[in-house]
Amino acid sequence: MGLKILIISNNCLSTYNSNGRTLLNLLGGFNSDELYQFYVANEVPQEQSCKAFLRITDKDVIGSYFKCKKSYSEYKSSVTDKQLGKIISVHRNKTAIKSWIREFIWNSSKWVKKKIIALINEEKINLIILQAGDNIFLHRIARKVAQRCGVPLLVYNTEDYYYKDYDYMKKRLKSGLIYKLYHHSFCNEFRKLMRYSKREVYNCEGLHRLYDDTFNKKSEVIYTATDFKPVEQISEKALISYAGNLGCGRHTVLIDIANALQEISNELYIDVYGPNDDTVVSNALKACAGVRFHGFVPYAQVCQVIKDSVLLVHVESFDSYYRRDTRFAFSTKLADYMASNMPIFICAPESSETYMYMKENEAAFVARENKEIREVLYKALFDADARNVKKENALILSQKNNNYKRNGERFREIIKGIITNAEQEEKR
Repeated sequence: MGLKILIISNNCLSTYNSNGRTLLNLLGGFNSDELYQFYVANEVPQEQSCKAFLRITDKDVIGSYFKCKKSYSEYKSSVTDKQLGKIISVHRNKTAIKSWIREFIWNSSKWVKKKIIALINEEKINLIILQAGDNIFLHRIARKVAQRCGVPLLVYNTEDYYYKDYDYMKKRLKSGLIYKLYHHSFCNEFRKLMRYSKREVYNCEGLHRLYDDTFNKKSEVIYTATDFKPVEQISEKALISYAGNLGCGRHTVLIDIANALQEISNELYIDVYGPNDDTVVSNALKACAGVRFHGFVPYAQVCQVIKDSVLLVHVESFDSYYRRDTRFAFSTKLADYMASNMPIFICAPESSETYMYMKENEAAFVARENKEIREVLYKALFDADARNVKKENALILSQKNNNYKRNGERFREIIKGIITNAEQEEKR
């Protein structure tokens, strides 16, 4: 069966942001000639992961109101210059009002759907994959172009936006009238999306159960994949490392860990790698004696950091808001951690999906509250038998759920089944 798949998402496939990398690894079983992508973020693909990319940004859509000629960008697989992978801009300070305005602008631009439909017809696309997010217009575009072209739609979802009845845009557990209206509209469109979708795939069991119970559907779970190879021996550098997102209150937990390390020994530090685009966060980390803050580094360097580590750290905030907001957050780095054959230390609330997953499988040293950090850290660093057990369990779990080749093949079989069923239905 010849596959022609169009991916619709906010970010392009990449190694430099979590959304792009999650998609890239999910599609590990596919050839680049089988893949096409439409995305809206103001960034440029750096990997030869698709036959062609179509990018239409907010600026392009707004500009179309003032120009006769529509503006958009098309990239072929020859775009490989690493400098082109740099994100040009990031949406900040999102609010319900701004989101409403964005929805109006996109939904009034009928030419966008026409451009995507032309791509689908020209390339004979036989399946669309939507990476679900919190933009209503992207869900609507995916559904409508799929319906118009008679192409089956698969929804890949790593978030619980449907259930966020609090104003996560302003980071508070309450919501005002405008947010309630926005969320109501989001849920209406999401229900239409789920009715049309032929299959849903989630990145963890928690989301799978939550959505299946709500929509009475039978979805699939494919955990984040990795092709990271186990480290054979401990590096002389013996770093204690955290690599990942520093938002959502995570930096405060990292500082608590750093302070606990300094209590154990003033020669122990945590090396932190992550975006330094938040001055408050980066300054707080730099001011902590037990933190060595390195800022953002490319994924290849992150891999080297993992190899140079004696303990790998993952955290989630204990703040009441973030306990709820990041409950189903599942780090893309965790797959690399588990495959590395290095011990993992996790500090997160018991309600966190990551905490529950690693705790149930005995795949990490876990602290469920701040006062447990020092004791668990000490064991994670100096109990050789316990370290070996956690490493072995994590590696077994990785081989079962995070294998790059196996996950890609499984996803490919799911897609082929959807297309076959759609073709059979069309013949009836």
